[in-house]
Amino acid sequence: MNRNKTIIFTVVYMLMSFFVFTVFMAVPIFNVGVGILGCYYLIKQKANNETLKYYRIFSFVVLLLAFIGSATFALIDEYTPANLEGMFNLSFNITTLHIWLIILIGGSVFLYINDFLIRKICNKRSSKIC
Repeated sequence: MNRNKTIIFTVVYMLMSFFVFTVFMAVPIFNVGVGILGCYYLIKQKANNETLKYYRIFSFVVLLLAFIGSATFALIDEYTPANLEGMFNLSFNITTLHIWLIILIGGSVFLYINDFLIRKICNKRSSKIC
């Protein structure tokens, strides 16, 4: 991809990621879909192997930023524990430790899922690109 296409792709990707983040009310799990769509777009545009490797890193960083933003909202909002208890009909009280565990374990799992899916999609095109 040439420089102009890369800049346009980056801006569109960031806007789509922000849009998905806001539509789903700061639940960044759905941003994994943006990473997958971006990978399919790059493959359709016949991006080279180096571009796809950099895309994996870029997608990881953008998703990490989304998770950091979501974690910040969850930790600042005093009603997060009550919201989680009500949403999942829990019989115990959610503590700050529970929220931290959800953030760290859940965030790590979804960052791995994002990277795993992008690698799988890249490697379908040809063997061992990413």
